Amino acid sequence: MENNCIFDPSILFISESAWRDAARRDIFLERFINYLDIVDTYTDSKIFWTDSLEELLMNHVYATPWVSDSNWSNQFFPILYKKFHPLKMLLSETSDVCACQSVPAFPGSDLSPEVLEKFLKLVHMAMGESTNAYLCMGFHDSTSPAAYRFFCECHENALNPTVVANPEDLFRYIDISQSCWPEVYQDKFKFKKAIEMTLTTKLLKGLEAFCYEYEFSESFIADISGEMEYRSHILYSIAKRLTLTQGEAVSDRGLGDEPVRGKTDERRFRVSKACRIHYKYLETGKLLLFRYYSAGEHEKGLK
Repeated sequence: MENNCIFDPSILFISESAWRDAARRDIFLERFINYLDIVDTYTDSKIFWTDSLEELLMNHVYATPWVSDSNWSNQFFPILYKKFHPLKMLLSETSDVCACQSVPAFPGSDLSPEVLEKFLKLVHMAMGESTNAYLCMGFHDSTSPAAYRFFCECHENALNPTVVANPEDLFRYIDISQSCWPEVYQDKFKFKKAIEMTLTTKLLKGLEAFCYEYEFSESFIADISGEMEYRSHILYSIAKRLTLTQGEAVSDRGLGDEPVRGKTDERRFRVSKACRIHYKYLETGKLLLFRYYSAGEHEKGLK
């Protein structure tokens, strides 16, 4: 993921009436935090931002309820400063910068005119920084456009950002075999995310398709940490195995699930013709993936 992000202002700005709607407030807060977590953890991208928008965010006249309400601000100012601020890429503003136009018109029904104007000025300045960007959307109705074209009289090029409707959609543009690959055992949560994304993007199934909960041993993470060639195969094989019962996995020609000779509680399945993953069932019913044998090593698992 190489492009930087433009945040729809409704990710940060919300009206009093919308804030009082508990369901809408929960969506707003969850979306904001999820965007920050994904951009911070899984990408090298920055978020285009301006001092003018920052001033509106903190100004008591325009401040969103989660900023102006002390009960909420005590919880979310740490998030703002620890997660949002380090991700910002401040664009240099000049007094003569104007708001750009968009086709279709950018939705601003829940925003003050001042916030919408500052946002369109930010996009105008972003046009001079990049030929593309990710436009991360806040909460809008299901009829919101899937594409926007931003343009102005002073730039020959228009900006046609990639519209990201939800935080999780960012993973469509992330190389998970790079950004989510574990180097140490503490990276296991990122590796789980890579498996989940492989399930949805390669197997075209939801998380409910998993038949098992699963864990990794430290040895397994150490085994795969240096793997380069078969990363996508590893992710695909694990995701597929977790969607099948043992009988189905045994019958699957690609996985070839089988017991390990001479070991009563150990099984293995294929990653490739020469690579294997060894696992066992825990008393809880979970699968423990505990060893990976790369090309030329899989026979070691039989000893």
